[in-house]
Amino acid sequence: MVDSANNPAESDGTGFEVALGSIPDPQSSSGHTVRVRARRNGGARTITLNWRLYQGSTAIIAAKSLTMTDSYQTSSYTLSSAEADVITDYSDLRVRVWGTTSGGGAGSKLRVTWMELETPDAPPSTRNRAVVISQLQGN
Repeated sequence: MVDSANNPAESDGTGFEVALGSIPDPQSSSGHTVRVRARRNGGARTITLNWRLYQGSTAIIAAKSLTMTDSYQTSSYTLSSAEADVITDYSDLRVRVWGTTSGGGAGSKLRVTWMELETPDAPPSTRNRAVVISQLQGN
């Protein structure tokens, strides 16, 4: 869980960044979905969750935004085939998150609890398939 500063006025690169775990290349251009779970943590000001998926210094998608409430919400985005095809290294993916506030009233913070990238399963390798076949034939 990460809380922003009170009344954040951040931009891409000034919030925080989380590295996603390394996964095998799914060898598919479909079914890539990023999710970020967050809420407004106290206060009365309007607070907006902003986030973007990166590989290295390359932005994979345009920034996504969602106005937060006091209840947890999940911001979700499914990459287009063209966006998924930009990913060449599934061990170097990160999500950058930043918050912005507007309006008056008591100060607000952005609380982010988790984020994930869901992809199709990677196909089994030829070597793994050969091992399974030889084990089945030996039985």
